Amino acid sequence: MPLLQCRIPLTTFGENPMLLDWLFGLCLFLLVPAYHLWSPMRQKTLPPSRIARYWSMIGTMGVLLLMLLAHAWQRGQGADMVGIGFDLSANQRYLVAAAIVVVALWHLGMHAAMRMIDTDAGVAQAFDKMSRNQLMPRTLAEARLYVLFVIVIGIGSDLLYRGFLINTLVPVGGAIVAILLASLADALTYGYDKPRDIPGNIALSLVLGIAFYLSQSLLWIIVLHLGLGLSTARIAWQATHPHGSA
Repeated sequence: MPLLQCRIPLTTFGENPMLLDWLFGLCLFLLVPAYHLWSPMRQKTLPPSRIARYWSMIGTMGVLLLMLLAHAWQRGQGADMVGIGFDLSANQRYLVAAAIVVVALWHLGMHAAMRMIDTDAGVAQAFDKMSRNQLMPRTLAEARLYVLFVIVIGIGSDLLYRGFLINTLVPVGGAIVAILLASLADALTYGYDKPRDIPGNIALSLVLGIAFYLSQSLLWIIVLHLGLGLSTARIAWQATHPHGSA
């Protein structure tokens, strides 16, 4: 299990900085993706609770982010390493504003679609499919934790797989290889209920990766990714729990 595999004394990292690089890469590209791929595949025999799955993914993301901080600390690197900058150019400010507008329009569109559930069979079928996703919360306690899950995974995946990995791999293998590898690692690790959802995950990761590389700004990607995730989760909850749930 990645949480156990990644526990190595920090003094070892200080003596051999390359060890952290290799361990970090192993966790990003193999251990954590393999663990999260195996987890849904075992559901038929040993289905974990949703709360356990949320905490498992939050926990592994926390370990990866701590390793990212250790990596940056060793090299004296700052937020620029992951593409985060708050001294935004005019174009980057426009992108952040555009991301906010897109999230607002998405939320309004989802709200309008939700009101058509009783009259449009296609809309009803789409929301029903969404509600059957095993990652979606069923109780109020799950819904509260799910908000934390969306925030941690959304921001963490953008920092790790868009900002850090793409910036790190571009000088080594070029933009195409960097975006493909980062998107594949991201898609295999978080955001899917069953393995059949992975192709859609890869497509989304590729779009976000290309958008980051072309803009060289991660802040608007985080706003867009997080906003769409939280908006979709809220609307799906309202559609399937019109009177709330205990």
